Amino acid sequence: MVAALHRGDPTRPVIPQFTTPLFGDPLGAVDLSRMAEAGWDILSFHTDAAFPYLYSLARYNGRPLWNDEHIWSDRAPRAETSEQALRARAASLLWRNLMWGARGLVRFNRPAFCPERYLVDGHESLSKVRVIVVPVAPYLPETVRQRLADWVEAGGVLVALGPFAIHDEFGHPQAPEPSDANHNKGRHVRVPLQGSVEAIAGAVCDAVDAALSDRAAVATDNRLELMLRALPDSSRLLIVLNGDAQRTVVGQVQVRGEFTQVVDATVDGGIRAKPEHEAGTTVLAVNLEPGEARVFVLR
Repeated sequence: MVAALHRGDPTRPVIPQFTTPLFGDPLGAVDLSRMAEAGWDILSFHTDAAFPYLYSLARYNGRPLWNDEHIWSDRAPRAETSEQALRARAASLLWRNLMWGARGLVRFNRPAFCPERYLVDGHESLSKVRVIVVPVAPYLPETVRQRLADWVEAGGVLVALGPFAIHDEFGHPQAPEPSDANHNKGRHVRVPLQGSVEAIAGAVCDAVDAALSDRAAVATDNRLELMLRALPDSSRLLIVLNGDAQRTVVGQVQVRGEFTQVVDATVDGGIRAKPEHEAGTTVLAVNLEPGEARVFVLR
């Protein structure tokens, strides 16, 4: 069908209108993978559950990503949330789409995944990855398990949420999984799925922070979400988002490297920002309303 559409009008891109949701359907991921291979010029998604997986498929197939159903209103109970907070939630979700590479958005009412296959076929190299967070995975294909084990031995930090590679494909127990164990240069950290969602998320953040002691960008307030990208001309693109839908955040962002020219590209035409420099870093002051974001170009 895609080939026929391409033959009919080669000048127009072909995009699926909807994608298969991943809500509890293990075949959904297979459908999405097959759709990505079918030749679509643009990959699309319309649920938050599918978005991270579609992002990885877009990277794998070299295709732009499109959100064909931006949903946000169900994220906040209207009876308990002000109009201002709803607007802030909508704005922050839009910014997250842009921060993670969505090229287009169709708005409705509403920190990439690396599937196992990428490790098996060698499409994704782990040589430049310092931390991997894996979900509950009592069974892993042997090739995937061995790739991750070799990566940890070489210095990677694996953060596992719950049981990890403790059964074979028949459900038989394997060797006990490591827990907070050191391996040559790397480390395996297990985060038990116990307590509140906030407590589990906090434990994961602590484990990642411990592994990434020299982050390229940090903020003084953990409500500030950062996305830092390297541009071809050695400059940096920094997006700072206030993910809090209720409160204004006043703080600082510290970026590794001394950049003398900083432009706030959020303002039409761009406006110069006034950075400070401290111990080989560039410091930017930010004052963001709920759901507000700023885009900076650092040279």
